[in-house]
Formats: sequence, C-alpha cells, structure tokens
Amino acid sequence: MALRVTGRVPSEQHPYGYHRSVGIGHLVAATALLTMGAFLVFDSVSGLLSGEHPPVGTVVVLGHPMWAGWLMVAVLAYTCVPAVLLGRAKMPLAEQLPSWPASCPSRGTRTSPR
Repeated sequence: MALRVTGRVPSEQHPYGYHRSVGIGHLVAATALLTMGAFLVFDSVSGLLSGEHPPVGTVVVLGHPMWAGWLMVAVLAYTCVPAVLLGRAKMPLAEQLPSWPASCPSRGTRTSPR
C-alpha cells in the first residue's frame, strides 16, 4: 500500500512528494508485530502461571511424577546453547566480510526521491 502512495507525483500540499509513506508503512507493520508478540507472550505466561498445561502427560523422574512439558522446556534451553556459541565463534569471520558484494552493480549509488 505504501509503495503505491510513494509513486504519486508531488502536489501543492506535498511539494516534496510522498516518499515518507514507506516509513509510515514500516511503523504500522512494526506496531502490528509488537502487538501480536505482546499478546502471545501474555497468553503464554498467563497459561503457565494458571497451571493450564496442554495434554502432554507426565513422566516419572527419579521417583517423582513430572509434567513432560518442563522436560521439553529444559531440552529447548539446552539446545539453544550450541547455536549461541557457534554464532559467537563465527562473529570474527563475519566481521571480515565486505559489507557490499564486489559484483553488486548498484554499489555506492544512491537514488534520491523525487
């Protein structure tokens, strides 16, 4: 939608054109994503705190029955560690890469809005 508005020619009310409509479009999209993310976090946390567990079942660990969901959360946390460590290990190599590919035809060129 914002790209369609951006293509309009300048008018008396908007002598510099409509190129900032893309920024408004990004703001609307970011607000929608933030709202949905906040809702998902709230819904998840309230469900965990109220004791609403999905029908996953229980397992016996060291003689005590335990909801299997907590084991899944522990495994998820355990598997996140290698990804973080590998990402940190690859960071020096990533910093050595050029910011623009050498074969990029538009390297260093910038078009100004009408």
